[in-house]
Amino acid sequence: MKKHPQFGVEILRNYHVNKHVMNIVLHHHERWDGKGYPYGLKGEEIPEFARILALADSLEAMTGIRPYRSPLSWEEAYDEIKKGKGTQFDPSLTTLFLKWMEEHTIPIHRDSQSILQNIPLIS
Repeated sequence: MKKHPQFGVEILRNYHVNKHVMNIVLHHHERWDGKGYPYGLKGEEIPEFARILALADSLEAMTGIRPYRSPLSWEEAYDEIKKGKGTQFDPSLTTLFLKWMEEHTIPIHRDSQSILQNIPLIS
């Protein structure tokens, strides 16, 4: 699991993706406190767009359908992201991200069937 950022970069390299985009993918699991991977970068060492992607990726992971657990509600995900402010996530970006979450709500689907019902050709 901890190697998936490197695997992602290898896949992107095959498609000649911009090196800055590959750098974002490579570092999106680094943590503000330096306890992330693959290199243990911390704080401002982590590219800014990788810090933004970390927030978005975490929100999707928490609210998305997984075979091993039910998705968190929007409010539960908000609380989890807030807990990570300054440790897992860049504190300034987290403040902005939480403000965005307060102003937006994305429907949380509890199972794949509810997703399919919202696709016009299938429902």
